[in-house]
Amino acid sequence: MIRFALFAVATILFGLSSVNAGEPRTLNWDMLLPKLPEFASPFLDLPEDQQIDIELLADIRWMEVNGGITKGGPMDEERIDLTRQLTEQDVDIEASLRDYENLRIEANKRNRVIVPELSGAMVRMPGYALPLEYEGESVTEFLLVPYVGACIHAPPPPPNQMVYVKVNQSFVIKDLFEAVWVTGRLEAKTTSKKLSFIDGQAAVEAGYVMEGTNIEYYEADRLR
Repeated sequence: MIRFALFAVATILFGLSSVNAGEPRTLNWDMLLPKLPEFASPFLDLPEDQQIDIELLADIRWMEVNGGITKGGPMDEERIDLTRQLTEQDVDIEASLRDYENLRIEANKRNRVIVPELSGAMVRMPGYALPLEYEGESVTEFLLVPYVGACIHAPPPPPNQMVYVKVNQSFVIKDLFEAVWVTGRLEAKTTSKKLSFIDGQAAVEAGYVMEGTNIEYYEADRLR
């Protein structure tokens, strides 16, 4: 299926009065998603195998335009084979590529939409901590993500499914992707942070920022 995520639209289950109340509100990840109208695309009407082929063909064409493919090489041969196969299946390749691109653009746009009503709310939510900065053995900044391996072993979640946490207390993360509960004041604003790897750095965007006033360990097998 499509590698980028078209996350399901979630209904916000609480009123503005409760969002702004002083009592921490327990949030789940769906509550960070805005309520948006359904987006229909002809691309999604294609069988799954054809969706995969169109996506791969789009990637190959992009690499071809950007000089990443040698004419007559393996990827060029793959492009020829995919084109022949889709043509034999009576797929309108150019129309499907346009539909795919429109869907990709819409998905990227929706993945960056946040819930402004959450700004200023005291909240409590679970997630996995991906450390960014340390002071001694204590972590001072981390990304709260919804699944293990995000940004490292798996693609990053969309911005509206990541929270950048600034830690207000001494907290030691024992393992990468420690399961935690975080309580603090949430702000709905996009922040770009850099992740360091052995072979370099990569920028990631978080749609929310939280001042983590209280952090607790959470049993990983219960974090769902």
